Order: sequence, then C-alpha cells, then structure tokens
Amino acid sequence: MWALCEIDKLANSPPFGPNPMWLLDFLQNLSLTTMFLAILAIGLALCWIIILLIRLGVRCFGLDPKIPLPIRDTLIDSISAIFALMMAFSAAGIWNDISQANTAIQRESNALENVLALARSLPADLSEKMREVVNSYARQVLRRDWPAMASKIPVDDPIYEASDRLLVDLVNTVSGEQIAYCLAPNGRPAACTNY
Repeated sequence: MWALCEIDKLANSPPFGPNPMWLLDFLQNLSLTTMFLAILAIGLALCWIIILLIRLGVRCFGLDPKIPLPIRDTLIDSISAIFALMMAFSAAGIWNDISQANTAIQRESNALENVLALARSLPADLSEKMREVVNSYARQVLRRDWPAMASKIPVDDPIYEASDRLLVDLVNTVSGEQIAYCLAPNGRPAACTNY
C-alpha cells in the first residue's frame, strides 16, 4: 500500500518545481506590447541558437559552408506562426475575461434593479431606506471594490467586507420588517406562510 501511495505522489507531482508552465503564465500576465517584445526577444534568441547549432553541425560534418541552407526562411516562418498563435490565444483569453467581467457587471446591475423594483412595493420608509442602501452600495463598489479588483487585491481582503456588510444589513432589515409585519395583529396570513 505504501508503494502505491508513493507512485501516486510521483505521478501527480509536477516534473520541474511547482509550475512547469511558469514562462507561459509570466508572458500571459504581461501587457500586450511587453508580451510582443518578450516573445520577439525569445524567438530571436531561439533563432540564433538554432543557427549557431546548424553552423557548428555543418563544420563538424565537413559540409561546404558556402552552400546556403534554407534554414533561415523555415525558422522565420515557424517563429512567425508561433507568434501568431500566441497572440491569437492571448487575444481569446483577454476577450473571454472581458466578456465574463461584462456578464458579472450586468448580473449585479440587474440584481440591484430588481431590488429597487421590489422596494417600490414596500412601505415608504422601508422603500426609501432600501434605495439609500442600494445607492450607497453602488457608490462604494465603484469607489473601492473595482479599484481594488483592478489592483489585483484578493477577494478575501477586508476592503470588500464594507460593501458586503451593506447588503447583509439590508437583508436583515427587510427580513426583520417582514417578520414584524407577519407577527402584527392585522398581518395577512397569505403573505406570511413561512412565519
């Protein structure tokens, strides 16, 4: 049994440190211009290394160095194809991230609109309080949460708790009002089936 556990550990452990894809992760987190320059530099370095290896191979095997080898055109074509693929995959990733962000923003906006629409059916003082809390939440998200997300602050950071607390307090207030309404002597039993 011990041997099976050790084999499983070896099979599931990464071959070279914690992340064998560190270069791709590094490149993907760069800005588009910096990534272009980095890939260009890496591609040129690889081209020169391959050209030097071919020149050494030509000398070692005794071939005539004056005869041109069609290696340069092949290298340029392959490096161009690799660069085009990297740019396409990066653009697809960026497009996907933007699409997911827009979807999340639209979902949150719709949820806030639904809360405001439901608030109209509540008593005037509670409706006004809900509108104030929703507006305060929206302002706080714009002022604090979005800049924090842009700065890549983790989502478990306390900076996000203030806006979350606004919504939790709103839910507690509305729930308390609903319970008080249902427990009142003139409460409507049909609306209070859960209490």
